[in-house]
Amino acid sequence: MSTDRFEVVANDLRQQSGVIECVAWSDSVSVRYSGVLCDLRRRARTHDLVPVTIDGVLYAEPVPVENADDEIVPDDDPAPTAVVAEADGVQSAHMMEDNGRPRLLVTTTGVKSAIDFMELNGPYGWILTEAKEAQIRFAPPKDGVSFLLSRDTSQLQRLDQK
Repeated sequence: MSTDRFEVVANDLRQQSGVIECVAWSDSVSVRYSGVLCDLRRRARTHDLVPVTIDGVLYAEPVPVENADDEIVPDDDPAPTAVVAEADGVQSAHMMEDNGRPRLLVTTTGVKSAIDFMELNGPYGWILTEAKEAQIRFAPPKDGVSFLLSRDTSQLQRLDQK
């Protein structure tokens, strides 16, 4: 892929609210960002790019699940902070409340597999929703990533609807 393609993507991503800095590389785009993650990820996906590395401070919320009444509600039993803090790529995790809702403040340094890292919602019951400030590199997806992306995207959409 040509550098021109990634320069076009970088120019588009610079228009996204919350983008602090955006640089095109020969095989990817690197974005320093502070804001809602699903907005940036959706915009990157319009260019067929996915997050491949992530480094920074992020917020996570309980993953949206369906209850017995078919309502979408936050998971009422996500993994405790100490368990999340031991997850691959997590440097530290701290519980906080935001307007009465539980949120997790997660710090990471140089996660090499952002797709796996964003799967905190798999075994842990949390979904990364916002970057306080993070450096994220986007690149074309490798084989086998599309299922994870669809599942994660549908969970983000349900959280948006909540």
